[in-house]
Amino acid sequence: MSKFDIDTIAAISTPPGTGGVGIIKISGPGAFLIIKKVFMPSSNKKPWQHPRRMCHGFFCNPDSSTDRIDEVLCVCMPCPSSYTGEDVAEIQSHGGVFVLNQILDVLLTMDIRMAQPGEFSKRAFLNGRIDLTRAEAVIDIINASSKKALSAAQLNLNGGLRDEINRIIRDTTGIAAIFEAAIDFPEEMDEVDIDSIISRIESQIKAPLEKLFFLKKTSEVLRYGLKIVIAGRPNVGKSSLLNLFMGRDRAIVTDIPGTTRDIIAETINLEGLTLQLIDTAGIRDSNNKIELAGIELTYEMIDLSHLCILMMDVTEPPGDDERELFLRIKNKPYILLLNKIDLQSNYIDDYLKLFTKDRPVLFSTKTMAGFSELSSKIKMAFDSYDHDCEDNQALPNIRHLSLIEEAMDAGKAALCTLKNNTGIELASDDLKHVLISLGQITGTIISDDILDRIFSDFCIGK
Repeated sequence: MSKFDIDTIAAISTPPGTGGVGIIKISGPGAFLIIKKVFMPSSNKKPWQHPRRMCHGFFCNPDSSTDRIDEVLCVCMPCPSSYTGEDVAEIQSHGGVFVLNQILDVLLTMDIRMAQPGEFSKRAFLNGRIDLTRAEAVIDIINASSKKALSAAQLNLNGGLRDEINRIIRDTTGIAAIFEAAIDFPEEMDEVDIDSIISRIESQIKAPLEKLFFLKKTSEVLRYGLKIVIAGRPNVGKSSLLNLFMGRDRAIVTDIPGTTRDIIAETINLEGLTLQLIDTAGIRDSNNKIELAGIELTYEMIDLSHLCILMMDVTEPPGDDERELFLRIKNKPYILLLNKIDLQSNYIDDYLKLFTKDRPVLFSTKTMAGFSELSSKIKMAFDSYDHDCEDNQALPNIRHLSLIEEAMDAGKAALCTLKNNTGIELASDDLKHVLISLGQITGTIISDDILDRIFSDFCIGK
């Protein structure tokens, strides 16, 4: 029997800090025995005798029933119908930091140990209560930063992604079984209809995987925020714009061109939307190796961004730098921002003629003119990713997407093999790789080190 099978664990499940209520969770074979030693009911209702019913009483030091640490509520949930699939007890005390730690300290003097990050959810997975996609949905719910992100996480918690992946696994297994039978029992099998198999792989494997992978950008935006690169020539106001969003001086602002040579990234919340703002080095001709490295990094950030703000200084006429940058960003979502409109001498009309179809935002980092319009355009860009995800659409995370891509590549290899008529044995091997990749998503095929990595991202007590 492993250590996992016999350990009883405990942790504070509520966030650090002072609050009205704090929760300590206990899971394992000794949970109820420990509760009997530390919980003194205020009536004849004992939580271990009345499962799933909250009972009022006092948390006491087991060495002295008169040493009452706090007035608490306690509930016991027997296995296997608990979150972890083990005996689980929860103690609800007052939410002060000191009282919660005092209760936990008492528990840790008994036959119990501190839970590791994510260990409650890990036990739920290992005990078959939830699959890996549902376990990961727990952390997605906790970290959800928008209504759509929360909705997608709740769908995964209810098995949305698991059901979609299992459907593809079943279809893949069905096709692979035909190949295996044809390879192992060629005399007893009819000739395999290759055209029919190709059609099935395209409709039952390739298409649904591509539909899930199409949501890669949407998944990134909803989970981690809209990645926005602020680009432009030196001294157009990029760092000032970042400081404006931050509400403080985060980036150094001077009149000297080329002050920013590395990227500066900050995460902010704009009316409920999570944004990753990236201030970049100004784009211009330069012989300075450090500045050139910063410019190259700017181009990399533009390629990785979800939205680019091309910022221009209307006190200078449009030049080749603006045209070159525009060509770089025009195939992805962008906003054109004409800054310094508060200054008298300007070339606003020249910029408006150059970008007649794009309706640039007239802006001033000094007076905040145009800030409301800029915010609205950013929200529209966020919503465009949001709309890619249907209301009942399962949303893969980064780990899932990597495995989905592996499965897609293996599926494409199987199609290529069949279309080139190079043997069903190779195609059969490719389909096995599809099944291995998809099995790692749900956890039917998973290594211990990957499990540890996944659950280490969870908070202690979850």
